[in-house]
Amino acid sequence: MRIDQIEIENVLGVRRVDLALHTPVTLVAGGNAAGKSSLIEAVRMALGDDPQRVALKKEYGALVSDGARKGAVAVRWGQEESRISLPDGKRAGLAEMPAALPFVLEPTRFARLDADARRTFLFRLTGCQVNSETVRGLMLARQLDEAKVDKVLPLLRNGFPAAADFAKAQARDAKAAWKAITGEQYGEKKADGWTADKPQADLARIEAIGVELETLDKAISAANTELGTLTERQRQQRSQAEAVAERGRKAARLPVLRQKLAKEEAELSQWNVELERVGAAAGAAPRNGLVHDLATAVHYFTTRWELTGTEEEAAAERALMAYEQAYGKIGAAGDPAAAAQLPKVTEARNLIARAIENTRRDIAAAEAAAQAQAEEQAEPVADQDIELVRARLNTATKARKDLEAERQRLDALAVAARQADEKTKQAAQHHGDVTAWLAIEAALAPDGIPGELLAKALKPMNDRLRASATATGWKQAAIGADMAITADGRPYPLLSESERWRVNAMVAEAISHLSGLRLLALDGMDVLEISARGELIYWLDDLATAGELETALVFATLKGVPGSLPETVAAYWLDAGEIVGAATARAAA
Repeated sequence: MRIDQIEIENVLGVRRVDLALHTPVTLVAGGNAAGKSSLIEAVRMALGDDPQRVALKKEYGALVSDGARKGAVAVRWGQEESRISLPDGKRAGLAEMPAALPFVLEPTRFARLDADARRTFLFRLTGCQVNSETVRGLMLARQLDEAKVDKVLPLLRNGFPAAADFAKAQARDAKAAWKAITGEQYGEKKADGWTADKPQADLARIEAIGVELETLDKAISAANTELGTLTERQRQQRSQAEAVAERGRKAARLPVLRQKLAKEEAELSQWNVELERVGAAAGAAPRNGLVHDLATAVHYFTTRWELTGTEEEAAAERALMAYEQAYGKIGAAGDPAAAAQLPKVTEARNLIARAIENTRRDIAAAEAAAQAQAEEQAEPVADQDIELVRARLNTATKARKDLEAERQRLDALAVAARQADEKTKQAAQHHGDVTAWLAIEAALAPDGIPGELLAKALKPMNDRLRASATATGWKQAAIGADMAITADGRPYPLLSESERWRVNAMVAEAISHLSGLRLLALDGMDVLEISARGELIYWLDDLATAGELETALVFATLKGVPGSLPETVAAYWLDAGEIVGAATARAAA
C-alpha cells in the first residue's frame, strides 16, 4: 500500500500538514508535543481505525485542534482516497479496513491481544483454513466419534476454546450420568470395565416351575371339578334321603288315613240325611239367591206351557224335583226355623265333603310314597370320598402356592440381574461418552488440532521474524504455540522498553509482509539508542529496495533531522503541528 499524500487540518496537535510522500520510507522528526503522535493517529482514523483518545462518537469534538471548529484528514494512495471529517466523524473512501491494517499502523496492538485473539488473527493472516470441514477432517482422522464431532462443530464459530469448553461440559455431564447409574464417584480406571453387582438367576428353574405350575393348574382344575361333582351328588342324595324319609312317614300314616276316611264318609251320610230333612222342613221359607230364582223360573215354565215330552223338559222336571226335595215345593209354606238352620247344615255337610276329598288325596300320596319305597336307591357318596378329593386339592393348591412364591423370588432375581446388565451397559455407554468427549476436548485444546493448524500459521510468521532479526542484528523475536511473544527466549513482559519496541516493529513488519499491505508505521523510534536507529533505517531501506515495503512512516522525538540517509528515506521536521521542511545534514540527537 503505497501512500502518496497525507493531508491533515486541525486534528489534535496537527494544525496543517500536506505531505507528499516521494520515497518508501518517511521519517517525521520533531520535539516533544510537536504533533507526531497526533499525525499518526490522524492517519489511522482516516484509514478506518477508531480514535484512541475518546470512547464515544459524541466526544469527537475533542479531537479538533484548540481554537478550530472543524478538522479533517485525507490519505491517498494510487487512485484511492480515504478521509474522515470532525467533529461529525463522517468517513469516505475505504469501505472496510483490512484486518491487518490496524496492526501495521500501531505495532503495539498485537502484543496487547490475549492468546486466543492472537491465535485467531494469525489464522486469518496466514490463510490457514480453520473452517468446519477442515477441522472435521482432522478430527475424524483422529478416529473421534463422528456424531459427537458433528455436534461440536457449530461451536467453532465462537473459536476453539468455546468448542473445547462444550466438549468438556459434555464429558462432565456424562460423568454425572455415570455416577447416577453406578452410585460411585467417576474415575477413568474404575469406569473402564465397571460392572454392576449381578445376582445369579436360575432361568432353567424358572422355566421348569412354569411347566410344574401348568401341571398343577390342570390337577387343581380336575380336583375342583371332581369335588364339585361329589358335593352335588351328596347334596342330591341327602335331599333324596329326606324325601324317602318323608315318603316313609306318609306311608306309615296310610292305615290311619283310611280309618279317618271311613269315619268321614259315615259323617257325610249323616249330614246328607240331615240336610234332606231340614230342606224338606224349610218348605216355602224365603228363598233368596240364584238357585232359587232359577228354580222359580223352571216351575213357571213347566206349569204355564204345554210340555212336549222332550229330554230337555224331562231334565228340567228332574232338576225341579231335586230342588223341591231339598227346599220344598215352590210357593209352599215352610218351617222358618228349619229355613234358618238350612245354610248351616248345608255348610257342615260341604265341610265334611271337602275333608273327605283331602283325606282321599292324602291316602293317594301315602300309597304313592309306599310304592316309591320299593324303588332302588343310588349308591351314596361318603364324606371320606369328598375329604380325600379335598385333601388332594389342598395339597396341590399348597404346592402351587409354594412354587409361585419360588418363581416370584427367582423372577425378582432375574429382574435384578437384567437391571444389573442394563446398569453395566449404561455405565459403559456413559464411560464411552466421557472418553469420547474428553478425546474431542483434547483434540480442540491448544496443543491439539489448533496446535497443528497454528504450527502452519506460525511458521511463516516466525520465518519472517527470523529474517528480520538476521537483517537488523536484533534479538530473535518469536511467537510460541501458546501465543507467548519472546525475544531470544525471554518473555515479552520481561523485556526492556527498547527491546519491546524492536519486537513490536518486527512483528508489525511480518504482518505487513504476510498480509501484502507492505505498509508500516513506527512511532517513538527515539526509544532506541543511536546505533539501533541506524539498524532500523537500513533494515527499512533493504525492505524498500527489495520491493517488500512500499510505505513506512517513522516518527521520533529528536533535536534535528538525521543526515546521510539512504535514497529510500526522506526526513521531515514537524514543529507546532506543521511540516516546516526537510532537514539536510543535521546531526541526530
